[in-house]
Amino acid sequence: MRRLAPLGMFSVLVPALLALPVATGPSGPKPHPVPAAVQSLEVAGVDQGALVGDAASAAGTSRPFLLTARRPTAPFSTMGVTWQRGSGSAAVTVQARTRGADGWSPWTPLEVADDDGPDDVSPELVGSRVGTAPAWVGAADGVQVRLDVPAGPAPRDVRIDLVDPGVSEADATLGQATGPQSTAWAVSPQPAIITRAQWGADESLRTDAPSYASTVKVAYVHHTASTNDYTAAEAAQQVRSFYAYHTQSLGWSDIGYNFLVDKFGRVYEGRFGGISRAVVGAHAGGFNSGSTGVSMIGTYTSVAPTTATLDATRDLLAWKLSLSGADPLGTQTLTSGGGSTSKYVAGTQVTVPVIAGHRDTNNTACPGDQGYSKLPALRRSVADRIAASPAASSSIDAKYAALGGSSGPLGAPTAAEADVPGGRFRSYQGGTIYWSAATGAFEVRGAILQRWSALGRTGATGFPVTDEQPTLDKAGRYNHFQSGSIYWSPTTGAWAVQGAIRQAWSQLRWEAGSLGYPLTNELPTPDRIGRFNHFQSGSIYWTPQTGAQGVQGAIRQVWSDRGWERSSLGYPVTHELPTPDRIGRFNHFQSGSIYWTPTTGAQVVQGAIRNTWAQLGWEQGPLGYPVTHELPTPDRIGRFNHFWNGSIYWTPATGAWEVRGAIRQRWADLGWERSRLGYPTSNEYAVPGGQRSDFQNGSIVWNALTGQTAVL
Repeated sequence: MRRLAPLGMFSVLVPALLALPVATGPSGPKPHPVPAAVQSLEVAGVDQGALVGDAASAAGTSRPFLLTARRPTAPFSTMGVTWQRGSGSAAVTVQARTRGADGWSPWTPLEVADDDGPDDVSPELVGSRVGTAPAWVGAADGVQVRLDVPAGPAPRDVRIDLVDPGVSEADATLGQATGPQSTAWAVSPQPAIITRAQWGADESLRTDAPSYASTVKVAYVHHTASTNDYTAAEAAQQVRSFYAYHTQSLGWSDIGYNFLVDKFGRVYEGRFGGISRAVVGAHAGGFNSGSTGVSMIGTYTSVAPTTATLDATRDLLAWKLSLSGADPLGTQTLTSGGGSTSKYVAGTQVTVPVIAGHRDTNNTACPGDQGYSKLPALRRSVADRIAASPAASSSIDAKYAALGGSSGPLGAPTAAEADVPGGRFRSYQGGTIYWSAATGAFEVRGAILQRWSALGRTGATGFPVTDEQPTLDKAGRYNHFQSGSIYWSPTTGAWAVQGAIRQAWSQLRWEAGSLGYPLTNELPTPDRIGRFNHFQSGSIYWTPQTGAQGVQGAIRQVWSDRGWERSSLGYPVTHELPTPDRIGRFNHFQSGSIYWTPTTGAQVVQGAIRNTWAQLGWEQGPLGYPVTHELPTPDRIGRFNHFWNGSIYWTPATGAWEVRGAIRQRWADLGWERSRLGYPTSNEYAVPGGQRSDFQNGSIVWNALTGQTAVL
């Protein structure tokens, strides 16, 4: 009997086959995309028959929060249980059993795995779910689940997710992975990596373009918390199962891990975006940016990883870390992105080993006690692997050769290799190669080299950490450096983006996001308090107090018309964000907000008027969206904003109060604040038979039965 893995619930989903050409090996069946069939079963309550007949054989003495009957299903081999993000407590436990060829399995605990996933700032977090890790159970056609909540809130919207990853004849022929799939240079050679095409990834399941960090600082070692009992052919099926579960059950944009390694020593490409690039995964919530995630397929709590697994992980990490110059025996300081799964609140500086265990920064036992105990030896073996590489003794020459020598983009050398503070460089007809012990050797050329030279080269942004690369949209080029990036396109030229502004831009998906390419270097603001970059479709402004925030479109235009950060609004304190009702957009600023909808345009709300509107529920309250900026009243005593369904008026003597509906219409007919009633002194409130608003010199009452208003 196979070890049970997590359960999942779905309505039956069979993604369409994506017909794309893929690489094939020298012989054997041709790999092809394999669509996964996913069942989603909505479950709730306790089945009384199961409680009598089955609960005694499951762990736990209290009455379960959820217990299903034994349910027949379509065939599946991987399962998990998921629920709404933000619900449930850390004390939730899940058990399951499945029906296979030998009958019903014993009750088996499923590992609750809410310690991974996208960072809180990632767009792919929106709408995602949490739950158990996906578990391989072998061929099954029935399921039963028990969920206990011994303490804390119960999870909401619980589902059982069942995945049939499909079978390909190519699964059994993946023992000989192809050689290096990338021209990316590193001190240590790239190991054989089974590509997404080879393991049968159905690319139609991906929902967003990949995001990238500037470099890989840390490699996290994980285990998948699934079975150790699988065949060589079933390994690829498991990878497809994890991919389907992460995208279809948890709602992520792609598989969470950057790489996976099976017990036979085979390495699989994980998240899409390029194996040599710093692709941001969803494997260590709060610490995904700047890290790569390598997951050993299996559970290594009481069983040690195989020698083949550890050797393959060593070779993979030696290559991947040497690409970015990270010292496998060293440490790196990361900044927590926060989130419920992180041990550290957002903004906390955390020093971790370059080769870290998932548990080092997140609330998890991953990669298991036995897996974690292997990390010290793994670090030493990775360092030895890098040091033994013959390319380590001549990094610049090796890089030049890898780029094609004099026939490559750099052309012939124009000077001898020379020293610079912290490293070495050599100039060529078409560019330069810079090297340091911390970064390795990378080339810089063309307009990017010109911009880098104008900024002072290594003195401004440090050494390059990538070669010149094509951008995601293929329209431009870029180099990442230790302390920034330079992006170029034919229409914008080459400009540098650095520090917190660059980090914010990366979270907004670099040039592929809504801001587009940079149009300026990072510059100081006129008041010398902050820094900014302008982009094709917006700007990012930063101060030590507000952080880096993006401002775009009509909201940016209104802010600029008022004088940017020197206006009464001050600096932005949020990116432009969607309103909860998804009708509008907004930015909050130090001293106010700007709200926009297609029908109202962008309007400024500030001070006491904004506070009153906020207390009433912002745009979801009775007033709706603002339709004017804050304006002075004709008598110059007060201020007001009109909204969809009313107004808020303020004076120093009365404060800010809302007026709406029939009462507002009667007050307007009388002449607004210039009438004998004066300014409002209360919000509208209920009275017997209707509603009332008070003013400086009287009140207006609306009768619900007659629809008439009376002035008191």
